[in-house]
Parts: sequence; structure tokens; C-alpha cells
Amino acid sequence: MEITELPKIKTPTLVTIGTFDGVHLGHISIFNRIKNIRENSYKKSEILALTFPKSPKQIISPEKKYTLICPLAERVQLIKDHGIDHVIPLNFDNHLRYLTASNFFNQLKNNVNIKAFVIGNGTSIGNDQIKDEKKLRMITSELGIELFVLPNITLKNKKISSSQIKKIISNGNIENIEENLGRKFTLTGKVIRGKQRGKKLGYPTANLDIPTNQCIPKDGIYYTKSLIDSYEKISVTSIGENPTFESGNIPKMIETYILDFNENIYHKNITIKFLSFLRPQIKYQSIPSLIEQMKIDVSNVKNQIN
Repeated sequence: MEITELPKIKTPTLVTIGTFDGVHLGHISIFNRIKNIRENSYKKSEILALTFPKSPKQIISPEKKYTLICPLAERVQLIKDHGIDHVIPLNFDNHLRYLTASNFFNQLKNNVNIKAFVIGNGTSIGNDQIKDEKKLRMITSELGIELFVLPNITLKNKKISSSQIKKIISNGNIENIEENLGRKFTLTGKVIRGKQRGKKLGYPTANLDIPTNQCIPKDGIYYTKSLIDSYEKISVTSIGENPTFESGNIPKMIETYILDFNENIYHKNITIKFLSFLRPQIKYQSIPSLIEQMKIDVSNVKNQIN
């Protein structure tokens, strides 16, 4: 069986592979390096990034919960934004997951005019999980493929990785994400109809529907900006179970109050950019005390703007 998603590319091509979840600074360093390799050695070549809709770890260990920093469509666009010509998602199915490293490179060679293969240090290839550079080089050299294994990018003596960034997001350390991710953390989803409580309280919110495997910050109130169509508005975002009104094990809700905004955006996709953590979720004993706190939250956001 063949990897059916592989494109037929006759142009000399440089290839990299990875889940690239979040497209963080470590991934960006790989993209920059592969562009440098093209400039120095393969000027008329194209660059192909192979990625996976789901993390291979999720397929291998389905009993574990794996989240993603950003959905596939956003990830593909981010990779292209960094100068990669082709981005092809590969389904990590029962065929692909059982391919040996040698079989993988042979199938790649049969479809793509591959000249170089570029990966980060520690990347394993094939179901034999070959990550040793010498062993990989033996396979690639026989096929006329130049291998580049790049050092990992570190921050404060820690490797920048998707798993590390997900921990930072889950802990609500919003201010520390950018130095690892290279940009502010965002959530994108469709605005759906909620219970209209915010509107009755004088603070109408946009309720976001996001993928179930999306990594989200811990429960709390956040200073955010909301991107609607082509414009950006200041907002206050709540993540949690709405403890003043709800009790028991209910799904988390993501609700955003957009300042100075009064348009119908139901069924629109909006993007929320997280800027800072304001406070934890609190169960209030009365509606007036909740409204008073919401006033304080909005005031605190306005103070941060000023």
C-alpha cells in the first residue's frame, strides 16, 4: 500500500515532517533553516512540509487525552505564512503507522523529487522509530537524499516544545506563551447562541464553539482582543463552568464580552487573542455582586489599555 496523500512533485524538493502543533519558535527555526538550505544549495527547489491532522501519539495511545494548540486549517496557514510552498496533511492510519523508516523514504522518493530531508533533533521516523542520525543517514544517502538534523531551540535551558507550551496554556500563564510560541495565543471558533444571561445582565457575550481537542487556558477571566472579520476589538473573556448559575459536571464555556460592540455575529467565526489573566472564576452569592465584579473587570481592562 502507498501513502495516498503524497503529492507528485517533479521539481527538486526539500522536505520536512512533523505535527508542528502550534507552529512555535522551534518549528519556525526549522522553516527558516530549510529556506537557508534552499538559498545556499538548491535555489530552484520547492519546500514541502508533511504534517498530521492528529498527533501520532493520539493514534498510538487513544486512551490518553491529547489536545492541540491550534486546529489543522490554522496550522497549515501558519506554516505557509513562513514561506513553505506545500503543506500536506498525512493521515496517520494503520498503513502509515506500520511503515518502516526505509519504506517511508522509498515511498517519498517515488512520489517527490526529494533532494534534502530536514528534521529537528530527536525526531523519529517509521514504526521502527529510528531517530539515530547515523542510521537515518544510511537510509537517505542510499536514495540520494541529503539529511539535515537540526539542534533543538531552547528557552531558559528548556527545549521549546508543543507539550511544554500546552502546559503553559493550561496553567493560564498567558503572559509567558509568546516567548515560546512567537505570537499571542488565540482561540478560533463559531459564535453560537447561549442562554442570553450576559445580555440580561447588561454584558452580552459571544459564546464560542471550539473543537473538543482544543487546548484552552485554565478557568478564569482574561483580558483579550477579538478579531471579527477584519477588525479587532477589546474584549473580556470568561472560561469555565459559570459557577454563579451552574453546578455539577458541565462542559466549560468560552464567553467573550466585546467592549463598545453591538452587532449580530451569530454563526460567524471569530478569533480571540489572549493578552493577560485577570482573575479566577468565582461563585457569587447574588446577581448584583456579579454585575459589580463585571464592571470592575471591564474597568481593569480599560486601565491596561491606557
